[in-house]
Amino acid sequence: MRHIALPRFWRHYRQLPKEVQELADKNFELLKTDPHHPSLHFKKVGRKKQLWSVRVGAHYRALGVEKPHIGVAGLNPHAEPGDLFGPEESREIAPAVESARGGGINAKGPLPPDTVFARTKDGAFDGAVAMYHDQGHIAVKMLGIHHGVNVTVNTPVIRTSVDHGTAYGRAGDCRADEESMFRAITLAAEMVENRRRARAAAKA
Repeated sequence: MRHIALPRFWRHYRQLPKEVQELADKNFELLKTDPHHPSLHFKKVGRKKQLWSVRVGAHYRALGVEKPHIGVAGLNPHAEPGDLFGPEESREIAPAVESARGGGINAKGPLPPDTVFARTKDGAFDGAVAMYHDQGHIAVKMLGIHHGVNVTVNTPVIRTSVDHGTAYGRAGDCRADEESMFRAITLAAEMVENRRRARAAAKA
């Protein structure tokens, strides 16, 4: 069984007492080698989603989603079947989704881009894939323009940035909101830590 921890997990992890962190590390190693060890109480919980719970001492639990469900947006309006607005859905996106599913990724699409992000927010999907910059950023900025972080993935160098413009008109006069910058720097640090842990686990 493969386990992936997202940045949000590590944020909460670092807020735990040191002794709980050490126990969590110990139990995670045990989980990877013997998930059925009685001390872990590793089991499915929840009704709607395939959630798994693992015990960390007497007072803490870690929860995980089994095969996160990913919604993939189409490129053209309504991801219209029959290529009414263009062939991208049938020629590019649908085959890519099928390829992902063949690789064990629980993806669905292409889906109408005017509803997939709202459905994701409502819990139909655990994440959504946009086809281009503005398509995804409209959804992110509606949720909170100062809370978003832009991340470049699958590169050897970790790169994050604010999810809005550079605000040249506010530069130097202490009027710009720094929240997105703070979150971008924090996420970059979390990604560095995740890579360090992944490399250490691979060597173990």
